Amino acid sequence: MDVQHKYDRYRLKIHRCKLGKRYFDPFRNMFVHITPEETVRQKTCRFLCEELHVPQACIYVEEHLVHYGVTEKNGRMDIVITYTEDGIEFPLAVVECKEGRVPVIAQQVKEQAEGYASCIGALYFILTNGVELYCYRYEEQTGMYEEAEGILTYQDMLGDRYVLSNKPVDFTRFPYETYYNFCKAEKDVRFRNVIGEDTEKILIPAILNLSDCFLDVSHRLEELPSGRYTVLADLGRQYRKYGDASGGDFGSGNYRVIRLRDTKSREEFLIGFMITTTSKVIQDPKYGTADGKSVLVVMKNDGEHDETPLQINLNQCLLIHGDQAELTHNARITRKGKSKKGLLEYVKGKHRGLVQGNSIFLGRFRYKENLYIDCEEISDLLCHIIEYVIDRHEYKTL
Repeated sequence: MDVQHKYDRYRLKIHRCKLGKRYFDPFRNMFVHITPEETVRQKTCRFLCEELHVPQACIYVEEHLVHYGVTEKNGRMDIVITYTEDGIEFPLAVVECKEGRVPVIAQQVKEQAEGYASCIGALYFILTNGVELYCYRYEEQTGMYEEAEGILTYQDMLGDRYVLSNKPVDFTRFPYETYYNFCKAEKDVRFRNVIGEDTEKILIPAILNLSDCFLDVSHRLEELPSGRYTVLADLGRQYRKYGDASGGDFGSGNYRVIRLRDTKSREEFLIGFMITTTSKVIQDPKYGTADGKSVLVVMKNDGEHDETPLQINLNQCLLIHGDQAELTHNARITRKGKSKKGLLEYVKGKHRGLVQGNSIFLGRFRYKENLYIDCEEISDLLCHIIEYVIDRHEYKTL
């Protein structure tokens, strides 16, 4: 829900203190540093009072989890909304605030707020960046927090008056001919975000088909051909936020995310796949000169690290042989003290079939028909990518 027009009405007074300019927080009764996130937090407190009619006495800012008896997890919640029953105060909702440039639809933001709400037993959590605001309510039937329709007032939450959001499906699968006739498909935003400016025309149908395969949740991945990894759940599409060393947001986007268990270590992790683009630049002062590429990005989250450990330049690593596409990787590695030769030798010792000459072979698939994530060629491809990602990580940490 768009809230920017409401937030823009709030003017925060700036105070001059001994150490510089500060906001005065009337909820904590203290001066606080002026930051983009603090600005959103202060405006959110006013929004809660004036728009959602939350009593000021029921709003707590920068609350530590330990205040709610949570000792096994560390963290501070931006805002907690409470209610009182029989003289005892209980948490009702957790509010997670982000600065305006951070998309609150990102899965990591949802997981952070959901983790806090679950820990303290709050039925609701709210996400906002001062531009958008979303409300979520815990559903016993699914054991998950589900998005509610619109904005819920304090009385709505107390009275459990809500309707779950029923957003229209935002994905339509096209027949293969649409991928082939890319000039006609360019009007679709998701296609423009998949094909790099310098990607050769012959590669475009296979790239578009594979990208839509990841986004199409009408088919689910139930198993992988390798006995090493057990598929626990196909989590469908998730918008995930990432950034690069230059401060950009490369890697952010809609991933097809799979939850896996390593049958040897019994450890669980998430793996995700997305195709995106890099912009073409010529003598840019920040980025230099680079082609506009189509890139297959792989994300991995093991509960401790959330990263994109592999990016495959499809302009170079995708080859077309008749009606088949072949995906490889050049085994390039930038870790200090590590080499391409060393990586190839390590992967060969773990998965001999992945090494072909001076590159990594990841798989082949017939691309002139609609691809689905549960078809044999794609599950083989994903399995090889996962094995390669794990091998790369192990080699880097040797």
